[in-house]
Amino acid sequence: MATGTEHRHDGGGVRAPGRAAIAAAHLRTGRWWPAPAGTAAGPPAFAAYSARAS
Repeated sequence: MATGTEHRHDGGGVRAPGRAAIAAAHLRTGRWWPAPAGTAAGPPAFAAYSARAS
């Protein structure tokens, strides 16, 4: 039964022969980080506010 945590030993993965060779280190050009940063900062900010307000 496969659980999804097995390691492939057949040469698969990002450098597999069937994958496209892309010279760029990454293809993201936009500012992707503000949304995850806001999501990560929200709960601690709410906890601090809740502790201060009560």
